[in-house]
Amino acid sequence: EVAEALTSAAFSAGTRGAESRVGWLAEEADKDEKARDALRKALASRHGPVREAAAVALAGRKDPAAFEALAALLK
Repeated sequence: EVAEALTSAAFSAGTRGAESRVGWLAEEADKDEKARDALRKALASRHGPVREAAAVALAGRKDPAAFEALAALLK
């Protein structure tokens, strides 16, 4: 589906455009569990801005998966 396609394309391509894709996934996360799963996968991205955007998006939805990523940002 769309969330899965964005996940594989967005986070393997690096930060160029990935943050906007994370924003789109964040909007979809309220309606689609697959989008939320894609955001959780983005927490493991090798690109810091992608991880940060995903963590903030998940934290805004009170998703416990965001906790460790947000704590890491504080270090």
